[in-house]
Amino acid sequence: MTDRSRPLAATADNTRWWLLTGVSLVYFSFGLVIGATAALVPTIRADLGLTRGEMGLVLGVWQLVYLGAAVPAGKLIDRVGLRLGVAGAALFIFASGTLRAASGGLPSLLVSVGLFGVGGPLVSIGAPKLVSVWFGERERRTAVGIYGAAPPIGMTVALALANGVVSPIVGDSWRVTLVVFSTVALAAGVFWFVVSGIAPNRHAALDEAAPALSSRELLRLPVVRVVLVLALGGFLFSHALSNWLVEILEDAGRSSAAAGYWAAIPTFVGIFATVAVPRLATPSRRVGLFSATFLLGAVGVVFLTTTTAALLAPALVAAGISRTTIMPLAMLILMDSERVGSRNMAAAGALFFTAGEIGGMSGPALTGWLAQVTGGFGIPIAVLAATMAAMAALVWTLPAASHRSSTVAAAAAATRATLV
Repeated sequence: MTDRSRPLAATADNTRWWLLTGVSLVYFSFGLVIGATAALVPTIRADLGLTRGEMGLVLGVWQLVYLGAAVPAGKLIDRVGLRLGVAGAALFIFASGTLRAASGGLPSLLVSVGLFGVGGPLVSIGAPKLVSVWFGERERRTAVGIYGAAPPIGMTVALALANGVVSPIVGDSWRVTLVVFSTVALAAGVFWFVVSGIAPNRHAALDEAAPALSSRELLRLPVVRVVLVLALGGFLFSHALSNWLVEILEDAGRSSAAAGYWAAIPTFVGIFATVAVPRLATPSRRVGLFSATFLLGAVGVVFLTTTTAALLAPALVAAGISRTTIMPLAMLILMDSERVGSRNMAAAGALFFTAGEIGGMSGPALTGWLAQVTGGFGIPIAVLAATMAAMAALVWTLPAASHRSSTVAAAAAATRATLV
Protein backbone atom coordinates (compact mmCIF):
# COMPACT_ATOMS: atom_id res chain seq x y z
CA MET A 1 0.00 0.00 0.00
CA THR A 2 1.56 3.24 -1.14
CA ASP A 3 0.23 6.60 -0.07
CA ARG A 4 1.06 10.22 0.40
CA SER A 5 1.96 11.12 3.93
CA ARG A 6 0.66 13.58 6.43
CA PRO A 7 1.34 13.99 10.14
CA LEU A 8 0.47 10.96 12.25
CA ALA A 9 -1.67 13.02 14.63
CA ALA A 10 -4.00 13.94 11.76
CA THR A 11 -5.59 10.48 11.72
CA ALA A 12 -7.57 8.95 14.54
CA ASP A 13 -8.34 5.49 13.13
CA ASN A 14 -7.09 2.29 14.74
CA THR A 15 -5.53 0.82 11.60
CA ARG A 16 -2.05 0.94 13.06
CA TRP A 17 -3.13 -1.10 16.09
CA TRP A 18 -4.72 -3.81 13.94
CA LEU A 19 -1.56 -4.01 11.88
CA LEU A 20 0.50 -4.18 15.07
CA THR A 21 -1.72 -7.04 16.26
CA GLY A 22 -1.19 -8.93 13.02
CA VAL A 23 2.59 -8.61 12.96
CA SER A 24 2.71 -9.43 16.67
CA LEU A 25 0.82 -12.69 16.09
CA VAL A 26 3.33 -13.73 13.44
CA TYR A 27 6.12 -12.80 15.85
CA PHE A 28 4.31 -14.86 18.52
CA SER A 29 4.46 -17.93 16.26
CA PHE A 30 8.17 -17.23 15.75
CA GLY A 31 8.74 -17.55 19.50
CA LEU A 32 6.37 -20.50 19.71
CA VAL A 33 8.41 -22.64 17.30
CA ILE A 34 11.69 -21.65 19.00
CA GLY A 35 10.29 -22.49 22.43
CA ALA A 36 8.77 -25.80 21.32
CA THR A 37 12.06 -26.94 19.82
CA ALA A 38 14.00 -25.88 22.92
CA ALA A 39 11.59 -27.71 25.22
CA LEU A 40 11.97 -30.88 23.16
CA VAL A 41 15.78 -30.79 22.86
CA PRO A 42 16.44 -33.76 25.18
CA THR A 43 13.77 -35.90 23.45
CA ILE A 44 14.89 -34.95 19.93
CA ARG A 45 18.51 -35.54 20.82
CA ALA A 46 17.79 -38.99 22.23
CA ASP A 47 15.53 -40.05 19.34
CA LEU A 48 17.93 -38.96 16.61
CA GLY A 49 21.10 -39.96 18.46
CA LEU A 50 22.66 -36.48 18.47
CA THR A 51 25.48 -35.31 20.73
CA ARG A 52 25.25 -32.03 22.60
CA GLY A 53 27.67 -30.51 20.11
CA GLU A 54 25.55 -31.63 17.16
CA MET A 55 22.39 -30.35 18.81
CA GLY A 56 24.09 -27.03 19.45
CA LEU A 57 24.88 -26.84 15.74
CA VAL A 58 21.25 -27.53 14.89
CA LEU A 59 20.00 -24.87 17.29
CA GLY A 60 22.35 -22.29 15.80
CA VAL A 61 22.04 -23.05 12.09
CA TRP A 62 19.02 -20.85 11.45
CA GLN A 63 20.93 -17.87 12.78
CA LEU A 64 23.65 -18.65 10.23
CA VAL A 65 21.07 -18.57 7.44
CA TYR A 66 19.65 -15.39 8.98
CA LEU A 67 23.02 -13.70 8.51
CA GLY A 68 22.78 -14.03 4.76
CA ALA A 69 19.05 -13.31 4.59
CA ALA A 70 18.77 -10.21 6.80
CA VAL A 71 20.03 -7.51 4.43
CA PRO A 72 18.11 -8.90 1.40
CA ALA A 73 15.02 -9.15 3.64
CA GLY A 74 15.30 -5.46 4.55
CA LYS A 75 15.57 -4.52 0.89
CA LEU A 76 12.67 -6.81 -0.01
CA ILE A 77 10.40 -5.22 2.60
CA ASP A 78 11.20 -1.76 1.26
CA ARG A 79 10.45 -2.98 -2.27
CA VAL A 80 7.31 -5.16 -1.92
CA GLY A 81 5.91 -3.76 1.31
CA LEU A 82 5.10 -5.13 4.71
CA ARG A 83 2.03 -7.11 3.66
CA LEU A 84 3.86 -9.63 1.49
CA GLY A 85 7.01 -9.56 3.60
CA VAL A 86 5.33 -10.49 6.89
CA ALA A 87 3.06 -13.04 5.18
CA GLY A 88 6.16 -14.68 3.72
CA ALA A 89 7.68 -14.82 7.20
CA ALA A 90 4.66 -16.76 8.50
CA LEU A 91 4.90 -19.28 5.67
CA PHE A 92 8.60 -19.92 6.26
CA ILE A 93 8.06 -20.34 10.02
CA PHE A 94 5.28 -22.84 9.36
CA ALA A 95 7.33 -24.76 6.80
CA SER A 96 10.39 -24.92 9.03
CA GLY A 97 8.46 -26.24 12.01
CA THR A 98 6.59 -28.92 10.08
CA LEU A 99 9.70 -30.10 8.22
CA ARG A 100 11.52 -30.55 11.53
CA ALA A 101 8.89 -33.12 12.40
CA ALA A 102 9.86 -35.14 9.32
CA SER A 103 13.59 -35.13 10.08
CA GLY A 104 15.34 -38.47 10.22
CA GLY A 105 18.77 -37.35 11.33
CA LEU A 106 21.26 -34.51 11.56
CA PRO A 107 21.32 -33.45 7.84
CA SER A 108 17.54 -33.16 7.43
CA LEU A 109 17.15 -31.47 10.80
CA LEU A 110 19.80 -28.91 9.88
CA VAL A 111 17.99 -28.08 6.62
CA SER A 112 14.57 -27.74 8.24
CA VAL A 113 15.83 -25.56 11.09
CA GLY A 114 17.92 -23.51 8.65
CA LEU A 115 14.75 -22.62 6.73
CA PHE A 116 13.63 -20.72 9.82
CA GLY A 117 16.44 -18.27 9.12
CA VAL A 118 14.75 -17.17 5.90
CA GLY A 119 11.45 -16.24 7.53
CA GLY A 120 12.89 -14.82 10.74
CA PRO A 121 14.32 -11.57 9.35
CA LEU A 122 11.15 -10.77 7.43
CA VAL A 123 9.17 -10.43 10.66
CA SER A 124 11.93 -9.17 12.95
CA ILE A 125 12.78 -6.37 10.50
CA GLY A 126 9.20 -5.80 9.42
CA ALA A 127 7.90 -5.21 12.96
CA PRO A 128 10.16 -2.24 13.85
CA LYS A 129 9.71 -0.85 10.34
CA LEU A 130 5.95 -0.87 10.86
CA VAL A 131 6.27 0.84 14.24
CA SER A 132 8.70 3.48 13.00
CA VAL A 133 6.40 4.49 10.14
CA TRP A 134 2.92 4.05 11.57
CA PHE A 135 3.42 5.29 15.13
CA GLY A 136 4.31 8.68 16.53
CA GLU A 137 7.36 9.10 18.73
CA ARG A 138 5.45 8.86 22.03
CA GLU A 139 3.49 5.78 20.93
CA ARG A 140 6.58 3.96 19.78
CA ARG A 141 7.65 2.95 23.28
CA THR A 142 4.32 1.21 23.80
CA ALA A 143 4.21 -0.34 20.31
CA VAL A 144 7.76 -1.67 20.56
CA GLY A 145 6.90 -3.24 23.90
CA ILE A 146 3.81 -4.92 22.46
CA TYR A 147 5.45 -6.57 19.46
CA GLY A 148 8.56 -7.26 21.51
CA ALA A 149 6.47 -9.22 24.02
CA ALA A 150 5.06 -11.49 21.33
CA PRO A 151 8.06 -13.85 20.94
CA PRO A 152 8.54 -14.40 24.69
CA ILE A 153 4.81 -15.07 25.03
CA GLY A 154 5.14 -17.70 22.32
CA MET A 155 8.20 -19.19 23.99
CA THR A 156 6.46 -19.23 27.37
CA VAL A 157 3.46 -21.06 25.98
CA ALA A 158 5.63 -23.63 24.19
CA LEU A 159 8.01 -24.25 27.09
CA ALA A 160 5.15 -24.64 29.55
CA LEU A 161 2.93 -26.83 27.37
CA ALA A 162 5.18 -28.83 25.04
CA ASN A 163 6.30 -31.59 27.43
CA GLY A 164 3.61 -31.38 30.08
CA VAL A 165 0.43 -30.96 27.99
CA VAL A 166 0.71 -31.21 24.20
CA SER A 167 3.14 -34.12 23.95
CA PRO A 168 1.08 -36.45 26.20
CA ILE A 169 -2.07 -35.60 24.22
CA VAL A 170 -0.43 -36.59 20.90
CA GLY A 171 1.06 -39.82 22.20
CA ASP A 172 4.39 -38.41 23.43
CA SER A 173 5.45 -37.71 19.86
CA TRP A 174 7.86 -34.79 19.56
CA ARG A 175 7.15 -34.75 15.82
CA VAL A 176 3.40 -34.21 16.14
CA THR A 177 4.02 -31.73 18.95
CA LEU A 178 6.12 -29.58 16.62
CA VAL A 179 3.44 -29.73 13.91
CA VAL A 180 0.80 -28.55 16.38
CA PHE A 181 2.82 -25.49 17.38
CA SER A 182 3.93 -24.75 13.80
CA THR A 183 0.36 -24.62 12.52
CA VAL A 184 -0.18 -21.50 14.62
CA ALA A 185 2.22 -19.66 12.29
CA LEU A 186 0.01 -20.44 9.32
CA ALA A 187 -3.07 -19.13 11.12
CA ALA A 188 -1.21 -15.97 12.15
CA GLY A 189 -0.10 -15.40 8.57
CA VAL A 190 -3.67 -15.65 7.31
CA PHE A 191 -4.85 -13.14 9.95
CA TRP A 192 -2.07 -10.70 9.02
CA PHE A 193 -2.78 -11.01 5.29
CA VAL A 194 -6.48 -10.31 5.78
CA VAL A 195 -5.99 -7.35 8.13
CA SER A 196 -3.27 -5.74 6.02
CA GLY A 197 -5.35 -6.26 2.87
CA ILE A 198 -8.42 -4.44 4.13
CA ALA A 199 -6.49 -1.62 5.80
CA PRO A 200 -7.46 1.75 4.32
CA ASN A 201 -4.85 4.10 2.90
CA ARG A 202 -2.89 5.40 5.81
CA HIS A 203 -0.93 8.61 5.98
CA ALA A 204 2.30 8.50 7.97
CA ALA A 205 5.28 10.75 8.39
CA LEU A 206 8.81 9.88 7.44
CA ASP A 207 11.76 12.00 8.42
CA GLU A 208 13.30 14.33 5.90
CA ALA A 209 15.84 14.93 8.67
CA ALA A 210 17.05 11.39 8.03
CA PRO A 211 18.10 11.11 4.37
CA ALA A 212 18.19 7.68 2.77
CA LEU A 213 21.47 5.96 3.66
CA SER A 214 23.10 2.81 2.34
CA SER A 215 24.16 0.03 4.68
CA ARG A 216 27.76 1.20 4.37
CA GLU A 217 26.79 4.76 5.28
CA LEU A 218 24.79 3.55 8.28
CA LEU A 219 27.82 1.60 9.49
CA ARG A 220 29.77 4.85 9.68
CA LEU A 221 27.42 6.20 12.35
CA PRO A 222 28.84 5.73 15.88
CA VAL A 223 25.43 4.96 17.37
CA VAL A 224 24.84 2.20 14.83
CA ARG A 225 28.25 0.62 15.40
CA VAL A 226 27.80 0.50 19.18
CA VAL A 227 24.28 -0.89 18.91
CA LEU A 228 25.50 -3.63 16.57
CA VAL A 229 28.07 -4.82 19.09
CA LEU A 230 25.42 -4.75 21.81
CA ALA A 231 23.16 -6.79 19.55
CA LEU A 232 25.86 -9.39 19.06
CA GLY A 233 26.46 -9.82 22.79
CA GLY A 234 22.80 -9.66 23.73
CA PHE A 235 21.71 -12.22 21.15
CA LEU A 236 24.57 -14.54 22.09
CA PHE A 237 23.23 -14.58 25.64
CA SER A 238 19.56 -14.75 24.70
CA HIS A 239 19.78 -17.57 22.17
CA ALA A 240 22.18 -19.63 24.25
CA LEU A 241 19.85 -19.38 27.22
CA SER A 242 16.60 -19.95 25.36
CA ASN A 243 17.92 -23.04 23.57
CA TRP A 244 19.83 -24.70 26.42
CA LEU A 245 17.96 -23.66 29.57
CA VAL A 246 15.84 -26.80 29.79
CA GLU A 247 18.90 -29.04 29.56
CA ILE A 248 20.88 -26.83 31.96
CA LEU A 249 18.13 -27.28 34.53
CA GLU A 250 17.87 -31.01 33.83
CA ASP A 251 21.65 -31.30 34.21
CA ALA A 252 21.26 -29.72 37.64
CA GLY A 253 18.99 -32.59 38.69
CA ARG A 254 15.45 -31.58 37.68
CA SER A 255 13.02 -33.75 35.73
CA SER A 256 12.09 -32.98 32.14
CA ALA A 257 8.65 -31.66 33.07
CA ALA A 258 9.97 -29.63 36.03
CA ALA A 259 12.75 -28.17 33.90
CA GLY A 260 10.18 -27.08 31.34
CA TYR A 261 8.09 -25.29 33.95
CA TRP A 262 11.14 -23.59 35.50
CA ALA A 263 12.40 -22.60 32.04
CA ALA A 264 9.11 -20.85 31.35
CA ILE A 265 9.76 -18.35 34.15
CA PRO A 266 12.23 -16.10 32.24
CA THR A 267 9.98 -15.83 29.21
CA PHE A 268 6.86 -15.32 31.36
CA VAL A 269 8.55 -12.52 33.31
CA GLY A 270 9.94 -11.16 30.06
CA ILE A 271 6.45 -10.64 28.69
CA PHE A 272 5.74 -7.98 31.29
CA ALA A 273 9.27 -6.58 31.22
CA THR A 274 9.16 -6.12 27.46
CA VAL A 275 6.01 -4.04 27.74
CA ALA A 276 6.97 -2.10 30.88
CA VAL A 277 10.66 -1.32 30.44
CA PRO A 278 10.46 0.43 27.03
CA ARG A 279 7.70 2.67 28.39
CA LEU A 280 10.16 3.83 31.04
CA ALA A 281 12.94 4.36 28.50
CA THR A 282 12.75 8.12 28.09
CA PRO A 283 15.89 9.66 26.57
CA SER A 284 17.28 10.60 29.98
CA ARG A 285 16.82 7.08 31.38
CA ARG A 286 17.54 5.00 28.30
CA VAL A 287 21.27 4.37 28.68
CA GLY A 288 20.99 3.53 32.36
CA LEU A 289 18.11 1.13 31.77
CA PHE A 290 19.95 -0.49 28.89
CA SER A 291 23.06 -1.06 31.00
CA ALA A 292 20.97 -2.43 33.86
CA THR A 293 19.35 -5.05 31.62
CA PHE A 294 22.77 -6.45 30.71
CA LEU A 295 23.87 -6.47 34.35
CA LEU A 296 20.74 -8.39 35.35
CA GLY A 297 21.59 -11.04 32.79
CA ALA A 298 25.17 -11.33 34.05
CA VAL A 299 24.03 -11.81 37.64
CA GLY A 300 21.07 -14.04 36.90
CA VAL A 301 22.87 -16.57 34.71
CA VAL A 302 25.44 -17.33 37.43
CA PHE A 303 22.81 -19.01 39.63
CA LEU A 304 21.11 -21.19 37.01
CA THR A 305 22.79 -24.39 38.17
CA THR A 306 21.85 -23.93 41.82
CA THR A 307 19.70 -26.61 43.43
CA THR A 308 18.11 -24.08 45.78
CA ALA A 309 14.74 -22.85 44.57
CA ALA A 310 15.05 -19.62 46.59
CA LEU A 311 18.10 -18.69 44.50
CA LEU A 312 16.96 -20.14 41.19
CA ALA A 313 13.67 -18.24 41.04
CA PRO A 314 15.16 -14.70 41.22
CA ALA A 315 17.98 -15.76 38.88
CA LEU A 316 15.43 -16.82 36.26
CA VAL A 317 13.49 -13.59 36.78
CA ALA A 318 16.64 -11.51 36.25
CA ALA A 319 17.61 -13.51 33.17
CA GLY A 320 14.10 -13.10 31.76
CA ILE A 321 14.08 -9.32 32.17
CA SER A 322 17.49 -9.07 30.57
CA ARG A 323 16.87 -11.43 27.67
CA THR A 324 13.64 -9.86 26.52
CA THR A 325 14.30 -6.12 26.94
CA ILE A 326 17.62 -5.80 25.11
CA MET A 327 16.08 -5.81 21.63
CA PRO A 328 13.24 -3.28 22.18
CA LEU A 329 15.59 -0.82 23.89
CA ALA A 330 18.07 -1.11 21.03
CA MET A 331 15.27 -0.62 18.50
CA LEU A 332 14.15 2.57 20.24
CA ILE A 333 17.69 3.92 20.11
CA LEU A 334 17.88 3.26 16.36
CA MET A 335 14.39 4.62 15.61
CA ASP A 336 15.05 7.83 17.51
CA SER A 337 18.54 8.36 16.13
CA GLU A 338 18.58 11.53 14.07
CA ARG A 339 20.41 9.90 11.15
CA VAL A 340 18.37 6.68 11.10
CA GLY A 341 14.71 7.52 11.67
CA SER A 342 11.78 5.92 9.85
CA ARG A 343 13.35 6.27 6.44
CA ASN A 344 16.31 3.99 7.19
CA MET A 345 14.73 1.67 9.74
CA ALA A 346 14.51 -1.38 7.48
CA ALA A 347 18.17 -1.08 6.50
CA ALA A 348 19.27 -0.37 10.07
CA GLY A 349 17.12 -3.23 11.33
CA ALA A 350 18.73 -5.56 8.82
CA LEU A 351 22.19 -4.60 10.09
CA PHE A 352 21.03 -4.97 13.69
CA PHE A 353 19.70 -8.47 13.20
CA THR A 354 22.65 -9.50 11.05
CA ALA A 355 25.01 -8.58 13.88
CA GLY A 356 22.63 -10.00 16.44
CA GLU A 357 22.36 -13.36 14.74
CA ILE A 358 26.12 -13.70 14.62
CA GLY A 359 25.76 -13.85 18.38
CA GLY A 360 22.54 -15.82 18.08
CA MET A 361 24.27 -18.45 15.98
CA SER A 362 27.39 -18.53 18.15
CA GLY A 363 25.60 -18.68 21.50
CA PRO A 364 23.88 -22.08 21.22
CA ALA A 365 26.77 -23.66 19.32
CA LEU A 366 29.42 -22.35 21.73
CA THR A 367 27.39 -23.35 24.76
CA GLY A 368 26.83 -26.86 23.46
CA TRP A 369 30.49 -27.32 22.51
CA LEU A 370 31.81 -26.01 25.83
CA ALA A 371 29.37 -28.20 27.74
CA GLN A 372 30.52 -31.22 25.78
CA VAL A 373 34.28 -30.66 26.18
CA THR A 374 34.09 -29.61 29.84
CA GLY A 375 31.46 -32.13 30.91
CA GLY A 376 28.96 -29.59 32.22
CA PHE A 377 27.55 -26.08 31.99
CA GLY A 378 29.81 -24.29 34.49
CA ILE A 379 32.24 -22.84 31.92
CA PRO A 380 29.49 -21.91 29.39
CA ILE A 381 27.63 -20.02 32.13
CA ALA A 382 30.80 -18.13 33.12
CA VAL A 383 31.32 -17.10 29.48
CA LEU A 384 27.74 -15.83 29.22
CA ALA A 385 28.06 -13.83 32.45
CA ALA A 386 31.32 -12.21 31.31
CA THR A 387 29.80 -11.29 27.95
CA MET A 388 26.83 -9.55 29.57
CA ALA A 389 29.04 -7.64 32.00
CA ALA A 390 31.12 -6.35 29.09
CA MET A 391 27.98 -5.23 27.24
CA ALA A 392 26.75 -3.38 30.34
CA ALA A 393 29.91 -1.28 30.25
CA LEU A 394 29.79 -0.74 26.48
CA VAL A 395 26.29 0.79 26.67
CA TRP A 396 27.78 3.91 28.27
CA THR A 397 29.73 4.65 25.08
CA LEU A 398 26.53 5.33 23.14
CA PRO A 399 26.67 8.84 21.64
CA ALA A 400 24.76 11.26 23.84
CA ALA A 401 23.24 12.99 20.82
CA SER A 402 21.82 9.83 19.27
CA HIS A 403 18.28 10.71 20.31
CA ARG A 404 16.32 13.14 18.19
CA SER A 405 14.94 16.18 19.90
CA SER A 406 11.19 16.59 19.91
CA THR A 407 11.64 19.75 17.85
CA VAL A 408 13.38 17.86 15.06
CA ALA A 409 10.78 15.12 15.22
CA ALA A 410 7.89 17.60 15.04
CA ALA A 411 9.46 19.40 12.12
CA ALA A 412 9.94 16.21 10.08
CA ALA A 413 8.07 16.65 6.83
CA ALA A 414 5.97 14.02 5.08
CA THR A 415 7.26 12.02 2.12
CA ARG A 416 6.00 9.14 0.03
CA ALA A 417 6.54 5.63 1.46
CA THR A 418 5.62 2.00 0.85
CA LEU A 419 3.83 0.81 3.98
CA VAL A 420 1.81 -2.36 3.61
